[in-house]
Amino acid sequence: MVKFYYSFIIILLLSVVNSSTAQTVDRPRVLVTTDGEADDRASMVRFLLTSNEFEVEGIVNSSSQFHWEGGQGWNAFHPVTWVKEYIDLYAQVYPNLQTHDTLFPHPDYLHSIWKVGNIAEIGEYQKRTKGAKFIAETLLDTTDHRPIWLQAWGGTNTIASALKIIEEDHPEKMNYVARKLRLFLIWEQDQSYQDYIRPHWEHLNITTIISDQFDCMAYIWPKVLPKTIQPYFEKDWMTTNIIEGHGALCNAYENSQGAFNAEGDTPAFLHTIPNGLNSTDSPDFGGWGGRYVKVRNNVWMDPLPDSSFTRPTKQWGFENSWSKLLEHITTPEDIQIRTAYFKPIWRWLPEVQNDFAARADWCVQPFDAANH
Repeated sequence: MVKFYYSFIIILLLSVVNSSTAQTVDRPRVLVTTDGEADDRASMVRFLLTSNEFEVEGIVNSSSQFHWEGGQGWNAFHPVTWVKEYIDLYAQVYPNLQTHDTLFPHPDYLHSIWKVGNIAEIGEYQKRTKGAKFIAETLLDTTDHRPIWLQAWGGTNTIASALKIIEEDHPEKMNYVARKLRLFLIWEQDQSYQDYIRPHWEHLNITTIISDQFDCMAYIWPKVLPKTIQPYFEKDWMTTNIIEGHGALCNAYENSQGAFNAEGDTPAFLHTIPNGLNSTDSPDFGGWGGRYVKVRNNVWMDPLPDSSFTRPTKQWGFENSWSKLLEHITTPEDIQIRTAYFKPIWRWLPEVQNDFAARADWCVQPFDAANH
């Protein structure tokens, strides 16, 4: 009887400890900057439906070499209010999302952390915009020392502006900021990383991922994804599981005649989802956002597709990217190289898409009728 009593007490104490630990596990802190391209808007739908997995610190409009406020034609800049509109759509499904996980952030909170950054010109980082000052204040906050992932879905210029504010006004805090700062860049979509961030901050050992693998989730997906993966992106699957009958937010999902169009920025936050792969601990572990190798300081880039490739020494993206080179190859040998190059992301895409489908269901289904 005494033995049973002590066994019961031990089990009870362990259950309390485990319960307490589960409630206090930190979620990754993330802050998004976006240039508002169509694929950014598609990524935002998925991001908002995944926001229970993060502590969302901010959503900031920025620009890129592709889209800025003065851009014309294809380079035209989508009005910044699209972020507000998407949060409003999220608000319509928020009550049902809450029945699946109470950690989904309140729409009012998301509105409060939406800011407009440096959008006027390509790569401009001199102006102290509201978005740049907001990022700087978030990084300087000494009440929270935990890492924070800044994601550049477009250019890095608003992030550069924030870091420049810190360097000019609080140079004594640069090391403190660098210790908790993490960067995930979807290419270098303007020159501001090379012009400012790299010479002023890179030596401070900031974990920085500059991704090219993301492109297999962008507009070239029909060319580069294996045929066995493509059904998850085609019209039948997308309309059934995401676009139709899943509430106001999913109704706004940017698509290509019902099929997947592009979500080139999604790997930036897929990388931080706490799914047990621990890729945030070291980018070479590999995870939903890709697998990367260290190239200098604490900067991580894509593994070499082939020994004939060389790494860029300056801005990395678009014209000199490996993904654009591999997009147009035709020989079986080169196609095999391309397939292997994108594998760190596409190997997980069935799980990624099924996760998206489950979250789309959370917008409209009761708890007992959905996957968790």
